[in-house]
Amino acid sequence: VASKSDAAKNAATDLQQSLDAIDNGNTAQAEAEKVAAAASLNEQRTAFAALTDEMAKLVKAGAISEGEVHLTYCPMANNSKGGYWLSNNKEIRNPYFGDKMLKCGSIKETIN
Repeated sequence: VASKSDAAKNAATDLQQSLDAIDNGNTAQAEAEKVAAAASLNEQRTAFAALTDEMAKLVKAGAISEGEVHLTYCPMANNSKGGYWLSNNKEIRNPYFGDKMLKCGSIKETIN
């Protein structure tokens, strides 16, 4: 949401390491690597869409020990192709547009 490319790279690298411990996390790891390796914020956001798809599969396949995760969607992301993201808050905080369109999106599914 903060539109900080370096912070996104660091978070993606941390996620890759965390996914090492999860069976069948290889596809998600590869997508996290693409976010970390992207040369621009726009490339990161494109890669983030694929990463979210893979992470949603992992979250749905596992048991959440506490709380809930929201699968949220913005129809305008990725040049109006749309894009999803996972959030532990019901408040919309759009990672595709940052402060330009912070509240654009809606919750499509709640996973608990």
